[in-house]
Amino acid sequence: MLKKIVLTGATGFIGSNLLEVLVKQQFEVHIIVRSVSNLDKLKNFVNPNNIFVFNGETVDVVDYFKSLKKIDTVIHLASLAISTHGVSDIDCLVESNLRFGCQLLEAMKESGCKKLINTSTFWQHYNNEKYNPVCLYAATKEAFERIVDYYVEAYNFKCITLELFDTYGKQDTRKKILDLLIECAVTEERLDLTPSEQYVDFIHIDDVVAAYLVALINLESSVEKTNKKYMVTSGVPIQLKNVVQILEDISGKRLNIQLGGRVYREREIMIPWNKGEMLPNWNTMIGLRDGISKTYFQKELKGVFHEKNLGFNSDL
Repeated sequence: MLKKIVLTGATGFIGSNLLEVLVKQQFEVHIIVRSVSNLDKLKNFVNPNNIFVFNGETVDVVDYFKSLKKIDTVIHLASLAISTHGVSDIDCLVESNLRFGCQLLEAMKESGCKKLINTSTFWQHYNNEKYNPVCLYAATKEAFERIVDYYVEAYNFKCITLELFDTYGKQDTRKKILDLLIECAVTEERLDLTPSEQYVDFIHIDDVVAAYLVALINLESSVEKTNKKYMVTSGVPIQLKNVVQILEDISGKRLNIQLGGRVYREREIMIPWNKGEMLPNWNTMIGLRDGISKTYFQKELKGVFHEKNLGFNSDL
């Protein structure tokens, strides 16, 4: 019998890559999307009958879960990531990162599904502290984890939370620093950077997807009432200025970059979190140089880049 998975965030970078692999490995995948979601890149991987368009009402998602029957696991990737929030962002952050998560947990409880793979961020660890959120987005991720604690203790849920670091790779249309560097290499346009002394920890999307697959196996074999959190990290942080050098070596070009052309943002992470526990039975397979090389030549071939956004958002 096929294992039935409910996946949120399937239209995002990580979610779409994970969906493709889950379907190829013969999981029965059902996805939850919003009415405004762009489903174009999912057409080849998901049955239209397995798409639930969520209208925001708790009772509707509860009824949906009950209608699916015998859901094995929920993989929760959907999130709103905003590095610097404004007054107008509060409602959306709470709606996306807290209210929707609570609705999922309640739907799981009511339908009898008790296995959850949750997603968090290394942005919850400013100054490499156990909990010191870089921004309100990171604070909402921590708050949801504490809500999960309740469902684990009260209803014997089993949960694994994967704490992601900077992700990159194929089909990534997000406005992230590595994409901006690659765009700079291809177009030779000028890019102003901070002094770039901060350490970064990039992990290729193929390794990230593999982590979710391992988490599924680990969760299956765990005892009841489990709540574990693991880092999904390369374990080899590198200064951003050295990433520039790697890309210059790969491209054979001198990048038109002005180090120090921008100031560090408020609460810049200078050293990524390194005090957590690594996901058991999982290791990275794609080194940074190989991963950047693959991504660079894929994007150079396409010759298509997104609009610049120097805020370096960390959306999933």
